[in-house]
Amino acid sequence: MAAKAKIGVLGASGYTGGELVRVLLRHPRAEIVLLTAERSAGKAMRDVFPQFSPFTLPQLVAIDGIDWRGAALDVAFCALPHATTQKVIKDLMAKSPSTKVVDLSADFRLSDIAAYAKWYGHDHHAPELQKEAVYGLTEIHRREIRNARLVANPGCYTSCAELPLDSLPVTAMYPPPVPPLSSGGRFVCSFHDGAERSNCSTNCIAS
Repeated sequence: MAAKAKIGVLGASGYTGGELVRVLLRHPRAEIVLLTAERSAGKAMRDVFPQFSPFTLPQLVAIDGIDWRGAALDVAFCALPHATTQKVIKDLMAKSPSTKVVDLSADFRLSDIAAYAKWYGHDHHAPELQKEAVYGLTEIHRREIRNARLVANPGCYTSCAELPLDSLPVTAMYPPPVPPLSSGGRFVCSFHDGAERSNCSTNCIAS
């Protein structure tokens, strides 16, 4: 049997983080070795989500005290609030370049720096990683995802739109539709034209 991947879930005390833990516990090749939380740091996961009482899980710890190199994670799932994610991932990947990161926020879904600033109202804090990130829609970018260090998990609403649109000829998609409401209630979804990764303003089950 292949060795299990050492997994960290950043923001494990939120709804997204809790769902990630639930899914990972059922994965035969995943070993959860790190769980982070800020307000719940120091607590057991079962104290935040009683449904995890039967499982042996790491204690929740604050991100600021983590030695990323020493943690030696194979994969880090980031379920942190938007904007804060950028600095955390930048620090993690600088200190542990071999760790693959899957970000569930919207922070790395746009490859265009100017487009990000336009939609979110501030400059990106990790522009070099923003350009490197692969948009994580497996049906379209499976090969790129396999080799990526940083995967930007797609938004829920945009995934529903992109999958059918991807099979249409470009001429059938002009003019672009009015950007729909994201799950966070903001008009922020940009049109996916094949050159720029699209975006959904919030993680639909944000922590």
